[in-house]
Amino acid sequence: MWLNEGAKFILTHSGDVNSELVIGDFFFMNSYSIIDCHFKITIGHRVQVGPHCYIADFDHDLKVDVNQAFHRMHKTYKAVVIKDNVWIGAGVTILKGVTIGQNSVIGAGSVVTTDIPDNVIAVGIPAKVVKVLEGNYGTYDK
Repeated sequence: MWLNEGAKFILTHSGDVNSELVIGDFFFMNSYSIIDCHFKITIGHRVQVGPHCYIADFDHDLKVDVNQAFHRMHKTYKAVVIKDNVWIGAGVTILKGVTIGQNSVIGAGSVVTTDIPDNVIAVGIPAKVVKVLEGNYGTYDK
């Protein structure tokens, strides 16, 4: 695992929910990226995360309780899975409940709100598939 300056993991225990962060071999996370895990995030082998990215497995409920601090309000959780051989470009945001398929690339500045299949390039807000990657990219073997 390689982490550049300012890269950060946040693991939070939220009431009856324990966080679980699983990271495969040869993981790299560039400067000032954050993995904010309140439930479960699984990252495969040979994943590269560019600078200034944010990956989260939760969000806040939209109901406002004026008697409670914002960070203590109700949250909803859904696991994030990033499969093997994925490249996440600079400034990407990955939201709860998303699976990113193996051998895929997420273009810089994208916001991933839905699943991304294997062997594609996805870009935009929200991220959409713009190209299918042809050829044999193999699989990770220890």
